[in-house]
Amino acid sequence: LSEELKEIRNSLTDISDLARSYDNLGVINHYLLQRYEESENYLKKAIDLSENLIKSCNSLTNISDLASSYNNLGNLYFSMQRYDDAESYYKKSINLREILKESSNSLSERSDLASSYEELGSLYYSMQRYEESEVYYKKSLELLEDSKEKYNLLKNFEDLSISYNELGDSCEQKKRYEEAEENYQKAINVMEFLKEYRNSNIDSLNLANSYNNMGGFYYLMQRYEEAEIYYKKSIDLRENLNESPNSLTNISDLARSYYNLGYLYNSMQRYDDAETYYKKSIDLRETLKESSNSLSDMSELASSYKNLGNIYNSMQRYEEVEIYYKKAINLYEELKETHKSLSDVSELAKLYYNLGNLYYSSQRYNGAEEYYKESIRLMELLIKSRNSLSDLSDLSNYYNNLASLYNSIQKYEEAEPYYKCAIDFRKILNKFRNSISDKSNLAIYYNNLGGMYKTMQRYEDAEECFKKVIDYRESLKETRNSLSDIYAIAISYKSLGDIHYSMQRYEKAEIYFKKAIDLLENLKENRKSLIDIMDLSESYNNMGFLYYSKQEYEKSVIYFQKAVKLREYLKETRNSASDIDRLAISYS
Repeated sequence: LSEELKEIRNSLTDISDLARSYDNLGVINHYLLQRYEESENYLKKAIDLSENLIKSCNSLTNISDLASSYNNLGNLYFSMQRYDDAESYYKKSINLREILKESSNSLSERSDLASSYEELGSLYYSMQRYEESEVYYKKSLELLEDSKEKYNLLKNFEDLSISYNELGDSCEQKKRYEEAEENYQKAINVMEFLKEYRNSNIDSLNLANSYNNMGGFYYLMQRYEEAEIYYKKSIDLRENLNESPNSLTNISDLARSYYNLGYLYNSMQRYDDAETYYKKSIDLRETLKESSNSLSDMSELASSYKNLGNIYNSMQRYEEVEIYYKKAINLYEELKETHKSLSDVSELAKLYYNLGNLYYSSQRYNGAEEYYKESIRLMELLIKSRNSLSDLSDLSNYYNNLASLYNSIQKYEEAEPYYKCAIDFRKILNKFRNSISDKSNLAIYYNNLGGMYKTMQRYEDAEECFKKVIDYRESLKETRNSLSDIYAIAISYKSLGDIHYSMQRYEKAEIYFKKAIDLLENLKENRKSLIDIMDLSESYNNMGFLYYSKQEYEKSVIYFQKAVKLREYLKETRNSASDIDRLAISYS
């Protein structure tokens, strides 16, 4: 009997060892080789063996091994974005680890359970289930805080800082900003203690991550000077890490920190500084692409090219804008084919649109048309795939700009359907969201279409459009009381006056010109803008022509003199060719 028991024990030990070997192979294929299908097969073999072992020998060691395999399979499914499967296996692991904690309450069991809570919290965070995420982050913190008090082990401090960071992320997503800042600061305090105590590379890396998180938080809060301080602290640590024997991960982290600081400087309109840090990020990303050519490196390099292009656009360095937009497009096209992510398609559509705008502004109309059409094609594909209101908003802008391009080159029949599509989509958005931006865009689109109809002498259609502009701008004026809305209303009245004057409906023209003049005179006093003065001078001039046509010559002279006075002021102030031309017209 003794020999038989010994043989059984040896057999069970062999099975246990085999299960651990399968588990190890699963982890290696997941994290080191990124061969997910093989990892899944090995982990499932480990689980099958461990589940059968527990039926034969329900020891704490076997339960611990099974919990570990469940957790590892959860991690794999998390990486594969199979979130429901990940949740199921994390919960299986937690159930077993809670049993183990009750049975032995050892430090290792408490630490493993805290890790499982933290990983399930991270899963819920990725699924935007923030309430559940916070619950599990707090469970993890409670165990880690207790372990820290009881055992005071450095590993507990490290895990504690990670959990504080993740709880900070969760609070930030839920807009509980004071709690987010408090948790980020706790993470920093713990990591600063660890770095001072043992000063290992992992401590520097974790502290750099904590500084980066705090920088990102302050950026979100628009506390830019504080954000700059923490981003620079993160960079200092990562640059030191990069000088020691460095990994591709360290280089990638440093590139991301440079990118973040460049992004901050862009928001602060410190474009020279932004350019410097974007270029630092690009240099590292290009090195990484040559070394690993991973999808994440390609994606971040493409984003860096795009943002550097945006910087050059703000600096009016348009040749460089084109260079970097095209570099970004080439990478996103490659990502679209290999990664097959909708976010890559979205980025491509926006880049083609931006390049279209660049070509349009430089009067390269054929190129602009080609890029606008490609942006529309991609955005229409996106809408079929994910039906996002944000995509619909972008598409309506793309339609409007392509229509404006056709309008500029007098291809009115091609412009009209695109203007109408832009209006129809924006009306749908306004119905769902009723937002200021939707009303503002509708006013712009109707103004553009009305201006085209006016040029085409389709006066009744133009009148209808300009009246809609006034309706939307009056609604906006009540909401936000902006001078820009008052100005747009004045210009629409001026356009309506022009239409009725062209149709020889002088009484209506006079009414609209007077409304425009009243608003523009008030604007001239309130904001002292040369644009207001120019438009007011044109309105005076138009009124002069109106009274001349009505043979009311004394009134005509009064308004022509008012126009001359303003145009003389504009000539002295700006002395542009157009001001001189307008003044000559008024004199004549």
